[in-house]
Amino acid sequence: MPSLRTNIAANFIGKICLAAVAVIFPPILVRLLGIESYGLLGIYSSLNAALAVFDLGLTATLTREMARLSGDDTGEAGPALRDMTRTFELVFWAIGICVGGLVFLAAPIISNHWIHARTLRPEVVTSSVRLIGVVLALQWPGGMYNGGLLGLQRQISANVIQAIGVTLRFAGGAAILWKISPTIDAFFTWQAGVAGAQTIVTGVFLLKSLPKTDSRGTFRRSALLANWRYSAGASIITLLAMILTQADKAVVSKILPLEDFGYYTLAWTLCGGLGLFVAPVFIAVFPRLAQLARQNDAPQIKRLYHSSCQLVSVALLPACAVLTVFSREVLWAWTGNLTTVAAIRPVVIAVAIGTTLNGLMSIPYALQLAYGWTRLAAWANGIAVVVIVPLTIVLAKTFGTVGAACGWLVLNTGYVIFIIRVMHTRLLKTEQRRWYSVDVALPLSGALLAVLPIRIIVAAPSGRGASLILVVVAAVAAILGAATASPSIRRGALDARSRWSLRRRPDHRVRP
Repeated sequence: MPSLRTNIAANFIGKICLAAVAVIFPPILVRLLGIESYGLLGIYSSLNAALAVFDLGLTATLTREMARLSGDDTGEAGPALRDMTRTFELVFWAIGICVGGLVFLAAPIISNHWIHARTLRPEVVTSSVRLIGVVLALQWPGGMYNGGLLGLQRQISANVIQAIGVTLRFAGGAAILWKISPTIDAFFTWQAGVAGAQTIVTGVFLLKSLPKTDSRGTFRRSALLANWRYSAGASIITLLAMILTQADKAVVSKILPLEDFGYYTLAWTLCGGLGLFVAPVFIAVFPRLAQLARQNDAPQIKRLYHSSCQLVSVALLPACAVLTVFSREVLWAWTGNLTTVAAIRPVVIAVAIGTTLNGLMSIPYALQLAYGWTRLAAWANGIAVVVIVPLTIVLAKTFGTVGAACGWLVLNTGYVIFIIRVMHTRLLKTEQRRWYSVDVALPLSGALLAVLPIRIIVAAPSGRGASLILVVVAAVAAILGAATASPSIRRGALDARSRWSLRRRPDHRVRP
C-alpha cells in the first residue's frame, strides 16, 4: 500500500493537471463557442452538482468502508470487499440510468423555463440538455469506482485515470469544435464518449485492486443496510450542501440573462480551481483518519489532523492571496479581455475568499466523517439553508452576480466561526485554539506579508505577459511565506533535507 506522502504527492500532481486544464481551456472554449453556449457548460455543472443528492451518501460510505476493511490483515476482508463493490456497482448503474433519463426527458422544461438564451435557438438548448443527460448517465458509476479506489488508497491509479479523462474531455472537445463542428452539441457528444470510456477504465482498475478471492462478488442487501445510518447522514449533508453550493448559480441562471450566467460560470471556473489544492490532502488523509479512528489512536489522529490542516492552509491560502490581491493581473493574463475582467473581477474576489474558507474546513470535516459523526454537518447545513438561500436571492436581485457571490462568502464565514467551535467540544477537545492560531493564522500571515509589499511596490503592468510574470512572482513569494510560517511544513522540509543529506553522505565505515 502506498504511503500517505506518496498518495498526497500523487493527488497534488493529478490536481495540478486538472488545474492546468481548468486554466487553459475555458477561455479557448469561450472563443470557440461564444459566451452563451459556454453558459450551457455552467448548466451542466449545476445539474451535475444538484443531482449529486441521488448519490444517497453511498460513495462516502464505500470509501470509508473500503478504508476500514483494507486495514484488516486477517485475510477475511477480501470477500466482503468484493461483495460490497458488486452491490454498490449495481446500485450506481441503476441510479445513473435514472438520473440521466430524468434530465433527458426534462430537457424541454429545463430549456424553456430555466434557461434564458438570447441568441441560441430553443431546439439547440434542448438538444444540449438531452446530451447532458447522457453524459450524466455514463459518468455516474465512475464516481463510485473512483471512491472505491480512494478507499483502497490507490490514489496514483485514480489520479492518472482522472487526469487523462479530463484532458481528453477538454482538449479533445476543443479540437472537435475547432476542426470538425463548432457546435455545443458536438462538444457534449464528445463529452459523453469520454465519460463512458473513463467509467469503464476506472471500474476495471478497481476490480483489479481488490484482494484475490474465489468469488467475483455478489449483491448483498446487508452491505447497504449495515451502513444505512452513515449513508443517510452523508446523504442529508450532500443534499443540503448541494442546495447551499448551487443556490447562487440557480438564482443567477433564473433571474439574469444567460450571458451574465456565462460570466458567473467563468468566475467560478477560475475560483473552483482552489478546490484542487484541497482535494489531494482530503482524499489521502480521510482513509487514514478512518483507520486510526477505528483503532482509537488519539495521538496519531492529533498529529495527522494538525499537519494536514497546515498543509491545506499552505496549499490554499497563497493562491487565495494572489487571486484577491492581484485579481486584475490574474484575469487579464488569463482571458486577455478587459470586458471580461471588468465583469467578473469583484465576483472572483468574493468567490475566492468563500471557497478558501470552505477548503479550510475540509480536514475538520474529514475528521467528523472518520468517526461517523454526520449530525453536526447536517444540522449546520440545515440551518444555513434557512438563512443563506433567502439571503442569496435578495442579494442577487439587488446586486446581481456580485450579490450572489457574497452569499457564498457569508455561508463559509459562518462555517469557520461556528462549526470549528462546536466540533472541538467533542473531537480533539483541546485543539480548537491551535487550529485557529497555528494551522490557519500563521500560514495566512506568511502569505499576506509576502504579497502585500509586492502589491505596494510594483505598479500594475499593462501587458498580459508582464501581468503573468507578476502573478507568478507573487505566487512563489506567497507559497514560501506561508510554508515558512507553518511549523509542520517547516519541520517536514527540514527533515526531508536531513534525509537527503544522509543519503548523499559517503560511507565512512572503517574496514576491518
